[in-house]
Amino acid sequence: MEILIDNIIRKRYMSGFTRSKKPFIIVLHATAGGNTLEWMRSMNNERASNYRKGIGLFHYLIQSNGQIVEIINPSKWVYHAHAGQKDSESIGIEIEKFDPTNMIDATSKQYTSLIYLINKLKKDYPITRIESHRYRARKYSGYNKWQCPMTLNVNKILNGIQDNRVFKMILPFSDDKLAW
Repeated sequence: MEILIDNIIRKRYMSGFTRSKKPFIIVLHATAGGNTLEWMRSMNNERASNYRKGIGLFHYLIQSNGQIVEIINPSKWVYHAHAGQKDSESIGIEIEKFDPTNMIDATSKQYTSLIYLINKLKKDYPITRIESHRYRARKYSGYNKWQCPMTLNVNKILNGIQDNRVFKMILPFSDDKLAW
């Protein structure tokens, strides 16, 4: 499977901060109707000032057609999950969804690409966990009302991960009815 490298966004905004250690967490995000590759590249992007500071960027975008685009090299880190310096422990994967509520499921091509990417990252990094953006924001920022719901089939993802015995998918807080 081909992973496209997007140098336009890296040159326009930033290419990430130096990591002090290898990441061991994957954080899943969904675009909620925005953050398409074209939108991120546009000069009318209202998040551009944050992107230039490394805020709100992520490492990979999985487009609705299943194409994987590397936005930031995972050897670097950016602020992507409202977890401050803890974001340096993780790699952010954004799943393109055109529903502002993020409550539509990913496409079958996106699941195939997501599972491929997780397995690839597990070979390159000591990945042992998957967390949602919502979980990270609540845990590290205290944003108890953080609205970043996402519908994903956790079992489909876990069943596709190679050697998932040493792997943990962190489910939402017990009072969280919106995430996953």
